[in-house]
Amino acid sequence: MLAFVVACASPGRQRPAPAAPQPTPQQAPADSAAAPAAPHEANRQQDCVVMQSMTEQDGLREERAWQSEHYPGSRKVGQSLSAPDSAGRIYDFIDIVTAASEKTTLCFDITNFFGKM
Repeated sequence: MLAFVVACASPGRQRPAPAAPQPTPQQAPADSAAAPAAPHEANRQQDCVVMQSMTEQDGLREERAWQSEHYPGSRKVGQSLSAPDSAGRIYDFIDIVTAASEKTTLCFDITNFFGKM
């Protein structure tokens, strides 16, 4: 019974997958009316922006640049970090308010730089 309770309390299952980052016009899908993906780990990998930086300082700079480029005028209002998923990937969730006052969550795969100075 204890194993069941521990398995159900897995940190990777507590936070639903964030909304996918908004595509730029040249990336817009042909069927923009398609339903969003179900919130589970497999979709998390597809919906997150993979950061290429190899140090935390550069990685955080890369996250801010991505946010500024894709959501100009937005501001960060919250942030959380995932526990490693089954593949060992680590995700940074950035809650923002866009210039149009809409709330959304960005997801960045920070495995490349997490914990590296």
